[in-house]
Amino acid sequence: MDRGTLVLIIAAVLAVVVLVLGTAFAIHASWKSRGLTKPPGPSVDEIYAHIKPALVPWENAVAQGQKDLDPEEKTWVMDTLSAAVALYEGADNGRRALVRLANDVRELVREARKAENWELALTGTDIFGVFRQDNFFMSFYRDILETQLARPDVTLKGFLDDIEMEDTYAFLEMRLRGSDEVISMQVREGEEFLDPPHTLQFVEIIGRNRGVKLEFLAIPGDTFEVMLRE
Repeated sequence: MDRGTLVLIIAAVLAVVVLVLGTAFAIHASWKSRGLTKPPGPSVDEIYAHIKPALVPWENAVAQGQKDLDPEEKTWVMDTLSAAVALYEGADNGRRALVRLANDVRELVREARKAENWELALTGTDIFGVFRQDNFFMSFYRDILETQLARPDVTLKGFLDDIEMEDTYAFLEMRLRGSDEVISMQVREGEEFLDPPHTLQFVEIIGRNRGVKLEFLAIPGDTFEVMLRE
């Protein structure tokens, strides 16, 4: 284990300790002020409020449209939540608070997916897994997101009208995720291009050579538009 990883783990453990101590002090003060002989356990709201800050880095990333969390931030979020789950899942109020947090994560995954931030949404499914809840839709999302990551990033560079053949070619540049290579191609309407699992089909030209509509064939019906930049 390298020094950086050890520091992150220690930070995550300390974060949970702070959360627990904060809850304990708040409960003790409330119990003492009411003259009770035995302090009650923390409420669902109290547990939820003390664990919730662990989600802040990922919530901010979704709100700001970041491509993904930094690896160090992801490690901190998952380690902190894992420690909290281990601490609270044995109590009824703890389990209820964890379900609320898991629901928050599920909604953020949907937001990231709607914004087509595939990497960030996939990170969310990893975070959701910390709560150890079986969820068909989350498993479905993960399968879709892993496939979606194979869709190339496409830039439309221009058009060429072939008067003799009565055809119009679109000049496209494509980048595959995880690669710096730029793939340049000229394609016509109806043509399929790129090898699986990255295969696209040129569906149609938009307007008077304003853009193109493409379909990502790995997910039937997944069409998207790429417009010519002015």
